[in-house]
Amino acid sequence: LKHGRVAMLACVGYLVTDLGNRPFYGGPSRSHPGLRAVGDVPWTAWVQIVVALAAIELTVGRQAYFDTRKEAGELGTLRPIFNPFPNDPLLYAGLQLNELKHGRLAMLGITGMLAQEVVTGYTVMGTATSGKPLAAAAAAAEAATATTAG
Repeated sequence: LKHGRVAMLACVGYLVTDLGNRPFYGGPSRSHPGLRAVGDVPWTAWVQIVVALAAIELTVGRQAYFDTRKEAGELGTLRPIFNPFPNDPLLYAGLQLNELKHGRLAMLGITGMLAQEVVTGYTVMGTATSGKPLAAAAAAAEAATATTAG
């Protein structure tokens, strides 16, 4: 559940920055979209990111895998505080199932977006606006088929 939530945020963040909204590290004029932006982040920021993630994982994000009193995704004391439907457990269970399904789709989605960029060299929006990677992929597939057929 936790990885699904991260993947949902990753999908939104990837698409927003791909559309040109890159407010950090010099903005769109000095930073790159997609995976190339990893090189734009200073090493000091990477240290801060790793320390912050470690702090979260070792404190409120820690999951007790053998504790049967907690449900999956129940982090710290947030669950007793945040239940938008305390009088309708069936509706709440349905929303939890939706979150789980959307998280799984987001994991596949961000994996596909990153794989596409690695294979074609273009981001999702770069492919949608130029059409060149699609034509190049079709030509490569046709050449591979001709090679195996002949």
